Amino acid sequence: MEEDAVKTVDFLLSYIIIPSDCHLYLTVLQNPSIKVNCGVLDSVCRHIPDKGHISHLALWLPDSYHPYDYGYDIGLQVVFPQGSLRLRFPAPRAYADDMAQELLRFLHAYPDIFATTTELRIQQRDMSLSTQRSRQLKDLQDALPAIFPNVKLMSIVAAAQSFWKESLQPCLQSLLPVSNASPPAPGMEPVTYPALETLWVTLHDLKKERIVAQLRAVLSERAALGFPVRRVIVAYMRSESKSRTPNTPQDSDRTVRDLLALDGIVDEVVLMEIPPNEDPSDADWLVRYPEKYALPADVRRDWPVWQLALSNSEGGK
Repeated sequence: MEEDAVKTVDFLLSYIIIPSDCHLYLTVLQNPSIKVNCGVLDSVCRHIPDKGHISHLALWLPDSYHPYDYGYDIGLQVVFPQGSLRLRFPAPRAYADDMAQELLRFLHAYPDIFATTTELRIQQRDMSLSTQRSRQLKDLQDALPAIFPNVKLMSIVAAAQSFWKESLQPCLQSLLPVSNASPPAPGMEPVTYPALETLWVTLHDLKKERIVAQLRAVLSERAALGFPVRRVIVAYMRSESKSRTPNTPQDSDRTVRDLLALDGIVDEVVLMEIPPNEDPSDADWLVRYPEKYALPADVRRDWPVWQLALSNSEGGK
């Protein structure tokens, strides 16, 4: 079945004239999907012009386990200088860890293509990667810096229903400098993502002040090593304080001030206040928010315009 699917895609792409600026969306329903997805990318690069390298890429990472949910697949949107390709790694009735391992194998299979990525967008529904069952997801997170060494802008978008068992978002942890206990090998930089200039993160609970403190620590350590992050963009939602007293600032107000104070470490701090009753879609983060909040020009606005959410409605395709 896998070979038949690969041959079918290759046959179609070899006989259909597809413009280089076309956006392709191909869904692999069978499981495992690694061989088919590799075959799809091979065919796209072989038959469609200008697919030799990637400019920006989005990853969707699901909850660590959804035993009865067909909608929480792992997916990626690969954007070339012209056109794009969206692929999914379906995870029906299975640990998402298994799909994370497939995705990691897929990314490792094309080092030259993925190494050119300059903007990496990561959207994640579950931030609790410290559990044993999410080991594969954590392995994927840890491998991303080596796969995308030239990233200049990273966006970390956490779903509103996510909760943190760790003090920092796992993706943000990967920005910490290399430990002194394990110095980098000769010729390697002392930090991951050495070209990183802009970091975009989300905070759904401004009462977690330690997150801002540790963000400050990460930025300070990178700057001290000569790899400063130039710009920080923070999308946040205010949470109502249940113990508000007269003339006492709310926790969220204090946290906002702490965020603005990061300008002592970085050149620019951009704050985006998302209304608490708003439920942003993937398209909001990728396309509409950069315009709505007048984000800097280096934040990409040329993502495909279709609805990109890996929603439950897609599970039956």
